[in-house]
Amino acid sequence: MNRKRNISGFGKRLVRAAVIAGAVAVLQSGSAGAMTAENYRMYDEYLSRVYQGLTEHTGIADMAAIGFGQFDFSLTHVSYDNAYYNIDEFGYLFRDLDGDGTEELLIGPAETSAAGSVYELITIADGKLTYVIPNCGARWRYYLCTGNVLQYDWSGGAAYSGWEYYRYADAKLTLIEQVMYDYMTGQANGTGPYYYATVEGHEADSGSMSTITEARANQIQAKYTAQTLEYVPFANYEADSQEARKAFDGAETAEQTAVAVGTVQTIGQLTYKVTGQSTAAVTSGSSAAGKLTVPSKVTIGGSGSAATFTVTEIAAGAFAGNTSLTSVKLPKSVKKIGVRAFAGCTALMKAVTGNGVTAIGNSAFKGCTALKSVTIGKKVKTIGKAAFSGCTSLKKIAVNSTVLKSVGKNAVKGIYKKAVIKVPAAKKAAYAKLFSKKTGFKATMKIK
Repeated sequence: MNRKRNISGFGKRLVRAAVIAGAVAVLQSGSAGAMTAENYRMYDEYLSRVYQGLTEHTGIADMAAIGFGQFDFSLTHVSYDNAYYNIDEFGYLFRDLDGDGTEELLIGPAETSAAGSVYELITIADGKLTYVIPNCGARWRYYLCTGNVLQYDWSGGAAYSGWEYYRYADAKLTLIEQVMYDYMTGQANGTGPYYYATVEGHEADSGSMSTITEARANQIQAKYTAQTLEYVPFANYEADSQEARKAFDGAETAEQTAVAVGTVQTIGQLTYKVTGQSTAAVTSGSSAAGKLTVPSKVTIGGSGSAATFTVTEIAAGAFAGNTSLTSVKLPKSVKKIGVRAFAGCTALMKAVTGNGVTAIGNSAFKGCTALKSVTIGKKVKTIGKAAFSGCTSLKKIAVNSTVLKSVGKNAVKGIYKKAVIKVPAAKKAAYAKLFSKKTGFKATMKIK
């Protein structure tokens, strides 16, 4: 498992060019889940900060402040008297590790001699950059193996080390298997010194790992072969990123202008309308049944002219009168729930507005007589008039918002007489005033 590390020199710009061409092709294909120019810009903003720090020889502490340096190779990867990172030591590449259409960003050595080395693995989850690898160091390192398995090697000294193998998906690592070498435990217990487990959090000295032979340990390690990763050196970043920006700007413009604002399309149980260059609204869900999770993205258009849009609104009356919908969950991307959006949905029992919603329209859930619980997201500022009026079974409203400013007249009129409205502790007094008598709040109800 020993790997010689030789960090110097420059990579090939052709690698980046190929990435750009491939990504633009994906953008223009309009396929569901495809990498978007928006995602690449998020990565590019991060890479730009790192590049600037490297070229200016920014100190390690300052680099960590901008998100770079989850790893610490203080012995072999830091120059300038161990105070600065050096630009010719690092490179980057994009790779879709879990096949979901969103490419991950990998940071690693600028030459291929350190096979498979990954210093940082970053993805985009819930619209923001997310670190997947917690840290790396001189004695704890990650390698990308065939099959996109991540191998984590760590060492606590000559008598204590381990090899862990992870599958990456959905912005997290899931353990496949691990081998541990613990000489001291082996000596103390007369077992080992090699141990094996398929569940995280186990230690050899706890007795929760199986004892295996050295031959078996070697056999497990031999299953995983480090890939050769051709990182684009940061020394080439500036010229390559300018080329990428131009390519993505053109592709995104072509993608979004291919589908006109106002275009309406039914996909599955929902009908969508394009409301802007990159946004869409749900305009009808009259045929939706059972439990429904509204997607954050939707691809609208036909062959050769499809584009992906962010769902930002549940339009007025979109689900009104639906008697088959039992629960609805909205994504973070939805900002607004329109007037009478779910009014008269008499089978609806549970509603979660999502943490992107800022406004719940007038009569949005009026007359949902089976509705038992509602979760109001963290960004809701206004609850409209009669929003939950006539929801006779509504016993629990969880208000997660700390920015609520107004609750409309009759908003909770006619809900269960002993209903409980749970609010953030710091807002209890303020929100007790918002849920006044005019909103339909009764003395038998509680705010807690």
